[in-house]
Amino acid sequence: MSQEFKPGLTWRIVLVLLVAALVFVPVATYLQLVSGAGIAASATYITIILFSEFFGLMGYRFTKQELTLLFLAIPSAASVGWLGMVYRIYFMQSPITWSFRINGIPLPRLVPSWWVPPLGSRAYYIRNLICTPEWIVPLLTSEFMVTIFPLIASISLTLMLSYMYIEIEKLPFPIAPVAASLVTTLTERKPEEFRIFTLSLYPGMVWAAFLYLSQMFLGFQIVPLPWIDFTPWTYRFLPGALIGFATDIVTVLYGFMIPFTTAAYMLIGSMACWVIGNSLTLTVFKDYFPTWYEEYFPGMSLAASWQRSILRVWIVPQIGLGFALALYTIMRGWRNITRAFSSLLRHRTTKTALGAEYPSLAILLLLFIGSTLASAILYHILVPGFPLWVCLILVPTLSFATALISTRAIGETGSSISIPYLWNVVIYMSGYKGVDAWLLMPSVDLSGVAGNVQNLKVGYLTGTKPMDIIKAMLIAWAIGDTLTFIYTNVFWSMAPIPSSAYPFALMQWPITIVSQCVWITGQVVAQTSLLLGSIGTGIAILFLGDVLTKIVGLPFSAAGLVTGFFTIPPSVLPLFLGSSLNRYVMPKLFGAERWNRVRGIIVAGFACGEGVMVGLGIAFSLIGKAAWLWPW
Repeated sequence: MSQEFKPGLTWRIVLVLLVAALVFVPVATYLQLVSGAGIAASATYITIILFSEFFGLMGYRFTKQELTLLFLAIPSAASVGWLGMVYRIYFMQSPITWSFRINGIPLPRLVPSWWVPPLGSRAYYIRNLICTPEWIVPLLTSEFMVTIFPLIASISLTLMLSYMYIEIEKLPFPIAPVAASLVTTLTERKPEEFRIFTLSLYPGMVWAAFLYLSQMFLGFQIVPLPWIDFTPWTYRFLPGALIGFATDIVTVLYGFMIPFTTAAYMLIGSMACWVIGNSLTLTVFKDYFPTWYEEYFPGMSLAASWQRSILRVWIVPQIGLGFALALYTIMRGWRNITRAFSSLLRHRTTKTALGAEYPSLAILLLLFIGSTLASAILYHILVPGFPLWVCLILVPTLSFATALISTRAIGETGSSISIPYLWNVVIYMSGYKGVDAWLLMPSVDLSGVAGNVQNLKVGYLTGTKPMDIIKAMLIAWAIGDTLTFIYTNVFWSMAPIPSSAYPFALMQWPITIVSQCVWITGQVVAQTSLLLGSIGTGIAILFLGDVLTKIVGLPFSAAGLVTGFFTIPPSVLPLFLGSSLNRYVMPKLFGAERWNRVRGIIVAGFACGEGVMVGLGIAFSLIGKAAWLWPW
């Protein structure tokens, strides 16, 4: 049955996006350098509440479609995208980088000028991205490879997969109703729903004060962040197991929206990998993973164990299981895929059964294939020693596969999947020897498409035109990208990055350099046999689950199982708790019908309260640090 989709992109929305970016981009950039924290969620909640009330006082109420566009586009306007260029200067100057060598030559002497200005350039003492001509080629190269080509490919895949997963397969996208509930509550203002939203807002603000602001204002952390780490007590009988519990209650509340079967299989996958698997690789199978066994020590923190075990054990199995899910999805749902693509191919503009309009498949495929092949060709021009055939075949294939995997996951579980170090493994297995190929990646990881598709699902729930959402996100990105470039130069000119003025960069960037350099110098091993074995094992497990469902009626969630494999227990356990409460407790307390109607509003209110409180805390913190301390 068709529904009515209305436009929402008005001059008011563009104005609010511009104001939000002007306010939040410098804050987001500074926070990324100082604490590594993000502000996108806080910026979103604060902006929509403030401007809803501001325009309300002027006698105008945002429509659901307008507020939907604000909610979905503001995170793009408050993004941080140009600090990576400053990181390249630090990469060239860091003593850590100089300690790594290839054939006796320090890595900085092998870095090409298309990635960073050459050593000896004025760019190393003039802290500005636009004052030296040596930056022109690195900036243009980065803009095309990191931004423009991936952006075009992402938009085209977003529209194709939205049609397939929302219109044809009708995946639930369990977190999308939270955003839709917030938009509907603030625009319609029905008394009961608005009262529930308001009552949920205050607990979120209180918990955020304990969780996020105690360190900022009291000097110590009342509640551990981001999780309670149980590994200091569990390592004696489960060495290496990542056992903990996330302390942000929003994670539990999101579980209200996740189907119980999906959450259960997420828990099974997570525990099998990060608890049982991690422990077995340090005990029974320690000889197969000698580097992980040597690096591990009793009492290693959860975060450190997670980072080292990914690098030394789980990179290749994760890639294999991710592609197993992609192949399983294609083999099991080829009829739906064919149906979706055939429908899009018939007309220049496709009006769907639900009433939305999409560009034709020919246009979308042209954009996708053109952008990915352009990315592959430019990559080969920059790195002529890397096989061209590998680029031409794998860049479109991997980009489609990563988008398919992550969108399937978020459509069923509410959590996306991002395969770490995917292109690094491709480089390693290609036999490439050198530095250039490791410094830049073509458009292969498009897991961000999943979030865009979920945004379009929110649009379906609020009756907002899909193309208006795409346009609003592009406008927000253009504004945010421009302002981020300006403010990156401003903060870099104020103090060196990293330095004591920007402590998170001072702490994190050396870790990033070590991770990058161990790949470049071949200190990470990726075996082809392990990759193929992981794909085969994954496909067998997923189809076995289907067989058991048909034979004995056992519920099964392939996306839940694979997503759990990618998600550590501290994040999965709260989701499972929330899903269990949603299934067994809350319907009895509220009544099943009423609970299903208000649970999204409760989650939205609590998350909004957290976002507002964090935003206020950040504002007060920045005011307190307004007096700049010299020297650095």
